[in-house]
Amino acid sequence: MSNTQKFNKKVLFISGPFSELEDYINNDLETPKGMPGVYKRLKYFAEKGWEVHWIVEGKTDRRFKKDGINFYTYNPSFYIFKWLLNNLRLSRIIKIAFLLRFVKVFTLSLKVANEVKPDVIYGLKVAYALPSYIVARKLNTVAIFVEFGTWMYRDFISSNFLRRIIRLPFFIGSIIAFNLPFDLFIMTNDGTNGDKVFKYFKIPENKCLFLLNGVDKNPIQRTKENITYLRKKYNLPLDRKIILSVGRLVSWKRVDKVIKFFSSIKGYKYNLQLVIVGNGDQEVKLKEIVKEEELGDSVKFMGDLPHNDIFEIMALSDVYISFYDLSNLSNTMLEAISSGLPIISLNDGSLSEVVTDGYNGILINSFDEKDRVIEMLSNDEILERMSKASYEIALKKLYTWDERMEKELKIVENLIEAKRKGYGR
Repeated sequence: MSNTQKFNKKVLFISGPFSELEDYINNDLETPKGMPGVYKRLKYFAEKGWEVHWIVEGKTDRRFKKDGINFYTYNPSFYIFKWLLNNLRLSRIIKIAFLLRFVKVFTLSLKVANEVKPDVIYGLKVAYALPSYIVARKLNTVAIFVEFGTWMYRDFISSNFLRRIIRLPFFIGSIIAFNLPFDLFIMTNDGTNGDKVFKYFKIPENKCLFLLNGVDKNPIQRTKENITYLRKKYNLPLDRKIILSVGRLVSWKRVDKVIKFFSSIKGYKYNLQLVIVGNGDQEVKLKEIVKEEELGDSVKFMGDLPHNDIFEIMALSDVYISFYDLSNLSNTMLEAISSGLPIISLNDGSLSEVVTDGYNGILINSFDEKDRVIEMLSNDEILERMSKASYEIALKKLYTWDERMEKELKIVENLIEAKRKGYGR
């Protein structure tokens, strides 16, 4: 008899706000937007027969069930917040607000956990590590901490002593989280050196899970017929090479650099089109850059699109481009590779597992390196060869979400079994 049949399993997830959660709840969206590593994990557990409970920040305090998941949303705001703003300095407001949020999350988590009696409790992200750990230990259940990438290695661990002291207040939550004796630490391999963070805190290897996110396979083949049909559907030119950027329009994703790099190669004889998918607080600024660079209709902002539409945009494109500050190993990068797109990105080390310079993309060391990119865009044979190479890498190195989650679930079930038998992992 398998572990999945031995006992009725329950899991409790504790997290902060989830992008577009209210739209998902109220407007019948198929899935929430943003951070698939959260929702895909919950859905997988539910589909495998687990009783899934999710404590998540929302606009109101409520309980409801949707898609097999029991939601407990909480509003972290407090009636005394206006009084705090009017009577205290900012530093004290921040400290008190953090404490009040912790108290609310902890009390709700403890109440739900006592009702549900979960077999495992997940704390998703640093801010929810401590309450999830305390509640798990009170109930003597398996405790798991999940982080989806980290700035800690670049901005703290690899810094000199003085910079560490200066930056310590910004990373105190991470230091606490990684020093708690969780039964399992899970870190998304997103190119931010999370494995080195595990080593820095001397977490035993058998308590660490460090994996790429899963990838939703693009169901659309990049045939000439499909490309023609989709370009007409989205009113995109048939006679231009399309360079695609997908992601929130926020400062650290550096779409400004993408636009300026595009401008530097647009002056050549090749007809190019830059397509930007996403929205965010940088949108107005980015459109101003397009005007300043006199790029006209050669740059098109598509706004925020449903996931299935993004797959269609990837299928009609020729190249995917990304110049993020911290790491370019994003979910959309993995989906672009899975869709068979050649890559233009930075030679910053973050893509070493999935992009080989000259094989399935071009990795530049500076923004003056334009010749190889221009050669790639002007040569259909190179683009075709790199496209096939991206498909090959996806087949060899990328997991589907089910494959990714199967690895995690086996470890979790072993931890639960060990806990029930009275010994640790």
